[in-house]
Amino acid sequence: MSAQLALPPLEIRAFGRAEVRAGGVPVRWRSRSVRDLLFFLLAHPEGRPREVVLATLWHLEPSASSLARLRLVLHRLRAVLGGPQAVVLDLEREQLSLSRAVLESSDVFAFHTALGETRRAEAGPTRAAHYRRALGLYAEFMAGEQAEWVCEARQVYQQLYVQAAVGLALELCRAEPEGSCDQMAQALMQALRQDPYLGEDYHQWLMRCLAQSEGVYAAIEHYRRLIHFLQAHLGDRPLEETRDLAERIRGGEAVLCRPPEQRPHGIDCPLTLSGACQLWPEGGERDVS
Repeated sequence: MSAQLALPPLEIRAFGRAEVRAGGVPVRWRSRSVRDLLFFLLAHPEGRPREVVLATLWHLEPSASSLARLRLVLHRLRAVLGGPQAVVLDLEREQLSLSRAVLESSDVFAFHTALGETRRAEAGPTRAAHYRRALGLYAEFMAGEQAEWVCEARQVYQQLYVQAAVGLALELCRAEPEGSCDQMAQALMQALRQDPYLGEDYHQWLMRCLAQSEGVYAAIEHYRRLIHFLQAHLGDRPLEETRDLAERIRGGEAVLCRPPEQRPHGIDCPLTLSGACQLWPEGGERDVS
């Protein structure tokens, strides 16, 4: 049995402009297919069956010729990443996935790690720091690329980012309800920029925070933007509760930075139905074929 080749120092960036560096040098791709296979498997670190890879990336049914093409692309990808151990082939399930070493070289892995740490950390500054790390890592997934599988992965990561931004705001509210309104407002704006449909109660929360941190004008300006957004995109107007809140703020009433009663789901693993991460079961690495 031949010795496995050592992986070169890899840097894989999928947030923002997608890029791979090996040993500090940008990778020059021999074909688009090799690059697509890497980022597709990175978007699905739990792995994907070979027939799904063929259908998604190249619109092919399994056949002798299509499987030969996949073997060639896989061979070239392994060469770029440092050897056969870089991409795992589970022969029993006929499934491909990136090795843990390759995954750990990516910003996607760092993002998931930071989100996972928010679950394990005690409430307070440490948990808030993990939320901030996750938010700082995020940018649009594979920015500028419009393949269907890219857009689907982009939506997943966008929602995880929104959940993290709201989670940070809730953590700040829990730690210092009245003293962190400016930071809460910043976190909520991050969430609502990415998903303005998150819920009108989150717009109300932002209005409350802005009234406390920046004053009446900032809160009413956001309310006016909300009116325009709802009219332009939904042909609707703010809820009576939101209109009442705006009038109270406009009238000079002191309002508390109170979060909504209905909070979004916590940070769940997007790879399993249960939301519990099962990517790396106890017992170490999977065998590399």
